[in-house]
Amino acid sequence: MALFVSMTLGVAGGTASLLPIAIRWLDRRAVVDTPNRRSSHSQPTPRGGGLAIVLPFVLGWLLLAELSDLEKFGLATALAGFAGLGFMDDLGGLGVRLRLGSQIALGFVLAASIISTLPLVIVSAVFVVATVNAFNFMDGINGISGVTLSLAGSVYALQAIYLESANLLVVAAGALGSGVGFLPFNIPVARVFLGDVGSYFSGALLASCAILSVDSGAHMVAAAAPLAIYAADTFFTLTRRIARGDDWSVPHREHVYQQLVDRLDSHVLTSLLVGLATATSGLMGLLAIRGSSTAVAIAGTMIVATAGIYLWLPRLWNVR
Repeated sequence: MALFVSMTLGVAGGTASLLPIAIRWLDRRAVVDTPNRRSSHSQPTPRGGGLAIVLPFVLGWLLLAELSDLEKFGLATALAGFAGLGFMDDLGGLGVRLRLGSQIALGFVLAASIISTLPLVIVSAVFVVATVNAFNFMDGINGISGVTLSLAGSVYALQAIYLESANLLVVAAGALGSGVGFLPFNIPVARVFLGDVGSYFSGALLASCAILSVDSGAHMVAAAAPLAIYAADTFFTLTRRIARGDDWSVPHREHVYQQLVDRLDSHVLTSLLVGLATATSGLMGLLAIRGSSTAVAIAGTMIVATAGIYLWLPRLWNVR
């Protein structure tokens, strides 16, 4: 428990301390998100606040993880690499091929720092890239990323305690601390956005939690459960756009959470609804953590039901 408290408070405190400095620096260099017709905000706001998350987490991980130096530095390098890649996107944007190729390479580094079997490294690297991009797609309103980091990190911390995995506990506590430290600067009124630097880093952080969970003995359903809502929203939205013949890579406002903001006219309420669905899905996944076939079937059914209700909320929530 001391490990969990130290990492959570260290990352939360470090993030909250560095964010005012980051905001001033980003503002002076005009790294600002200017609203357009696809935006969910109305005021120019500095983006790139995720810079303040990276250093506290990496330092905590290197100090507290119970791995060899090579494994610790491998994961830290991959996570910092995702942050650097995202920051280059924040500054000017990268081509799709360069961005995706770099993400795949970093995904391999991250996966190989945790597991050693090549087929599993390949599958895990693809999973990392998918999670990073899903988190980036979903980072579009005030509070949503901080709430998701906090709640998903809390669920992974519960998994770590049950599995007695110190390394999973450190990463989960870092995710929780990142969300807690960032939220006061992003909700209800955003003083700063995570930016691609923060969303890439956060997506890779939660993907690391899932991989460490499986590596520690959890069933894949339990490991993926805290990410199910983001995955469902991203998959549902992209599939629908591709089926219509739209360019999936073009920014839009068709995600379920964006539809909810339009209907509820509230970033706070929408972020809480996404958080509630994420927490429910993650807690249901705990039932399947040891892989009993009955428990996996029950947990899987409940997770799918939770995701289905979330996807239908814009239609069910008739507030107009």
